[in-house]
Amino acid sequence: MPLDKFTAIVKLLEDVPANGKLHKMISKDNDSISKDSMGGAFTVKSNDMIKDEEVGWKELIKMRPEADLRSERNTERQALLAWLEAGAPETYYTKDAFPLPEELRGSKFTEVYKTQAPEIAKDEKIAIRKKTPKDRQLTVENLTQSTHAHLLTFSVLWACTGLVFAFSSYPLWMRAGLAPIVLIAQVADVCCWWLARMPGVGPYFALTIIGTGGVVGLGLAAQIVLSLFNMFGTKGKVIIQILLIVGGLSAGVVYTKYIAPLVAEEKQGG
Repeated sequence: MPLDKFTAIVKLLEDVPANGKLHKMISKDNDSISKDSMGGAFTVKSNDMIKDEEVGWKELIKMRPEADLRSERNTERQALLAWLEAGAPETYYTKDAFPLPEELRGSKFTEVYKTQAPEIAKDEKIAIRKKTPKDRQLTVENLTQSTHAHLLTFSVLWACTGLVFAFSSYPLWMRAGLAPIVLIAQVADVCCWWLARMPGVGPYFALTIIGTGGVVGLGLAAQIVLSLFNMFGTKGKVIIQILLIVGGLSAGVVYTKYIAPLVAEEKQGG
């Protein structure tokens, strides 16, 4: 998202700017540029104007000690964080002048960015509207694209797994019940995506998605596991069990080491 206009910046801020996505991206002290980090924008992806010429990072570190440059850029990054924590006042954005907090005054700072700025006035802090569920809702265009992709790909996938299970040697009642249930639940799930947009009753359909999604997941897992066990003999069944155990343990390690910390960080950040 381009950040050359204040209105674009506001979209990345929460009701408390210090909890916004932009603050989290700038807080990362690294040299990467991604959807989660803007650290590189202050270092390896940055340029300086020297004698009216734009000079890149690689040339800058040849002209000056890299440690000094990084110290100055870190002060820039901390100043931007301080602006967000001050409420992201639009006045200082418009004037391109923000007064450094006491703890940053005296720190090394890129000379070209130094300017005079008045002290922060408490009444000049902007009020960031808290995002509502409506703000986070997919647009009709995006939801249409998502629905189109899911209906095409999932119908083929669920039909394949259902057909394999349907031709297994399990009892007729089991095959007739479990084979089509995943596809039916997936269609109901997609329908709920759209019905959840209805005023008034929409939240009830949104909650229904939890149930339909659960049926899809459990039904698909049952179709795959039962079909595999039906295909092989004793040795094959043992190998399948070992693979399932190894897969389950691996998934547990990935969740504990990577997913759980990210979820906790998101919850802490609001």
